[in-house]
Amino acid sequence: MAIYMSVISKNLSTLIDTAIHTVFQPHRIHFHSFGLAVFTAMQSVFPGSIDFCFADIGSEVSDVFLVKKGVLLESVSVPCGKNSFIRRVADDFDIGPAVALSHIKLLIDKQADPTLAQKIEQSLVPMRDEWVAHLTVALESLGRDRSLPDTLYVTVDEDVATLFVEYAGLVDATGISLSSNRLVVTPVLYEVCAPHLKKTANMNHDIFLAIEALHVDRLLTLPEEER
Repeated sequence: MAIYMSVISKNLSTLIDTAIHTVFQPHRIHFHSFGLAVFTAMQSVFPGSIDFCFADIGSEVSDVFLVKKGVLLESVSVPCGKNSFIRRVADDFDIGPAVALSHIKLLIDKQADPTLAQKIEQSLVPMRDEWVAHLTVALESLGRDRSLPDTLYVTVDEDVATLFVEYAGLVDATGISLSSNRLVVTPVLYEVCAPHLKKTANMNHDIFLAIEALHVDRLLTLPEEER
């Protein structure tokens, strides 16, 4: 049996509980970290995968998790996320965050002219190297006394998924004990989750909402006392 525990302060949980009850009247509120939701969704989307790592790249931090034999064993947080890259481009170009993100998207979509694309790439290099170094250390920590699976799933906003999958592929695996000699990076996109969702008209195609929906759906299949 595996036990997964998330910790939250009583004051914060009370504030969230109160805010929810001003709009809804739920019978019961479940608090959990997003890592549990991703892990649960993976079981639905990739039922054959029992040994893998996954990286959840948020706005300010990236969390890296290890799953072996279908059990979520450990996680490591990396102090670098999507906004770190946006701020870097914003500072280098002296522009606002929204415009900086649009610059990054132009680069990803290959819509920037060659001169601008080169400048954006150069701006991202220091942040890329820092993030890759953090990810490498996180994987080394997870594999300090065990071999790691060579599969790394990545959850991140889909508008920058291509960028982070490319960067994750730059991890030097020589210092990491992998089951093979290279890391196979796979983005978890909405289209991968879609076949497992109970879709409605005008449904928001957001990967994180899709993951939460899969988690809740699986949670509701459990007996009340096990939720």
